[in-house]
Amino acid sequence: MGASLLHGAGDQVPPHRPDRGRRRGLGHDCVEERTWSTAERDALRTAASLLAAAIERERSEEILREHEQKLRAVFDTALDAIFISDHERRYVDVNPAGCDYLGVSKRDLIGRRIDDFLPPNRLATLEEDWAAYLAGGPVLEEWETQRLDGTIRIAEASARSNFLPGLNIAFMRDITERKHLETELMNAQKLESLGRLAGGVAHDFNNLLTGITGYATLLLERANGDGELRRDLGEIVRAADRAADLTKQLLAFGRRQVLKPQPLDLNEVVAAVRPLLERLLGEDVALEVRIGAELGTVRADPGQIEQVIVNLAVNARDAMPNGGRLVIETRNRGTAVELVFTDTGIGMDDETRAQIFEPFFTTREQGVGLGLASVHGIVHQSSGEVTVESTPGVGSVFVVSLPRVPEKPGAAPPPEKQDEPQGSETILLVEDEDVVRDLTRRVLERQGYTVLACADGPAAVALAASEERRIDLLLTDVVMPGMRGYEVAQRVSASRPEIRVLFMSGYAEEALVGRAALADHPLIEKPFAVDALTRRVRETLES
Repeated sequence: MGASLLHGAGDQVPPHRPDRGRRRGLGHDCVEERTWSTAERDALRTAASLLAAAIERERSEEILREHEQKLRAVFDTALDAIFISDHERRYVDVNPAGCDYLGVSKRDLIGRRIDDFLPPNRLATLEEDWAAYLAGGPVLEEWETQRLDGTIRIAEASARSNFLPGLNIAFMRDITERKHLETELMNAQKLESLGRLAGGVAHDFNNLLTGITGYATLLLERANGDGELRRDLGEIVRAADRAADLTKQLLAFGRRQVLKPQPLDLNEVVAAVRPLLERLLGEDVALEVRIGAELGTVRADPGQIEQVIVNLAVNARDAMPNGGRLVIETRNRGTAVELVFTDTGIGMDDETRAQIFEPFFTTREQGVGLGLASVHGIVHQSSGEVTVESTPGVGSVFVVSLPRVPEKPGAAPPPEKQDEPQGSETILLVEDEDVVRDLTRRVLERQGYTVLACADGPAAVALAASEERRIDLLLTDVVMPGMRGYEVAQRVSASRPEIRVLFMSGYAEEALVGRAALADHPLIEKPFAVDALTRRVRETLES
């Protein structure tokens, strides 16, 4: 507006307007007029134009300064990292978020090259990638950056080359933690799927092992001094026992084993298993146990926690082929109690560490790959967590963390009786697996019981409703097609309130864990020995 006004003033100079001046004479003032020349009028117009241009330029520069201040404020306060570089890959500007992302100050970053902050795997093709970037359009991709301390960060990068002549700009949003969470979620989902598969296989396998072990035991009783036959049958039983141990590890990994949690003092568990650990570790591995003072109580299955300790100790031993030191420590940590295993072994890289809890993953030629997988399953089924930190060439640290509970550890249960008590009661047997049903019936009838055998739940419910005789015990499998064992127990108990219930199962299916019907009645795990079955039946009837 200033320019237009000034130009207007110039245009209004009259071409022949006289100049008026004051002169004194004859007692009064008189005015003298003169004419503006063409040159004077042109000069005046030029001066007005220059003045208008100067004012306009000043206003434009002020607007530019305001815009620059606004852009600088956005640049400096942006949460995303912003980098400006030249065509030689040197940083020429960076905002505070970019300095935080790379872990360096702006003063130390300006002038350095992008190459200094790339992981080794990106350097091999850097020249080709950079040339393609300069020649192409906008880029949107995930970008890995290596900080000066060696840590790798991952960002969503949006970049544009030549946004100003000779300059390139990149915006980076740190998604490292999100990527880690996504990886953990994918691993958890994969482990869950494998766990379901392993649990299902182990359930069917335990049914078969129950038949193998049971019938071999019955044949052993009839060997009548035949040494060779007894030896062969004994090998069958021992092989079945080893297979049963393998299925227990599968169930532990899949978190589908039958747990018997109770208040525990981890110091007592470590002390009880220490002699076994010393034998397993051998003379080349020094064992040091550090017992935590006033250790809190946890709630877990003592047998399974012992298995966790043994598996972690064996894993540490295998990581120290030339010998070393294993430190087992118990300690309180906030609301948890921790069991820590520190070894001086060969350590692991990040790729190996990410897979160690997967089933069948092993770095040993003779390994099965279920030891750490079962540790993971047992700990998580006990509402705990297991983590690992490792440095190649230095060693590994495994930390098992279990929730602290206010209860006090109880006394150890008395040992089970070894005799096979006789009985005369009537038992309703429900088992869908023919081999297990026939074996169980034979064993119980041999002990004097009357056995009413059914192949499924509906048949058992119908028989219980129609049978006039007293039925003293319901012995039912937990996982069956159609009607599950706890449903059978509920319906049979409704018509026969006095009946005792004993469950048997190859694994604790996730859908059944915590159900009151299971929690209120005893359970025998498959595969079970013949004498264990008869003792458990007798205990349930007399309870």
